[in-house]
Amino acid sequence: MRTHERAPKQLRDQLERESANVLTTEIAAVAADFDERIVNQYALSSLASQPDLSLDGELLRKIVIPAELKWEIRDKLNQANVTERVLFPGLDKLSRWLARYYTPRR
Repeated sequence: MRTHERAPKQLRDQLERESANVLTTEIAAVAADFDERIVNQYALSSLASQPDLSLDGELLRKIVIPAELKWEIRDKLNQANVTERVLFPGLDKLSRWLARYYTPRR
């Protein structure tokens, strides 16, 4: 609910009209024009109501992933179908995913 309070007015209004507590891409699509990337991510994590919005605060958490875990995490994300080709549609991202997928590991 604290996150909703910080959302742009058009999204807050749509949540109220829907009597919803969860902001889905379907609800957000009614209130705003989202590109294909946002819809594919099933998230609004890149949404900012103000260009100078501070990224400090109680609702955010920074997670640092050690470099040696990169391939393991990518494998697990692949298994969950969270890849470049899904999150960032287009031929360039599909090409990037294919290159990474078929690159031999050290």
